[in-house]
Amino acid sequence: MAPATGVPGATPPQGSVGRPNQPPAWATAPTVALPRPGRAGWLTPAQTWRANGGRW
Repeated sequence: MAPATGVPGATPPQGSVGRPNQPPAWATAPTVALPRPGRAGWLTPAQTWRANGGRW
């Protein structure tokens, strides 16, 4: 008897579709911030341009 999926020739899933027991290796690595140009708290020239409506 075919499964009631409405797809001819479909087979039922072969395992559990739940969460894995172990997270992937990349998920356990610490978060590393990317270096940003400029000084912390200052807007970039592009951000300043957008913030003041496209005027210097």
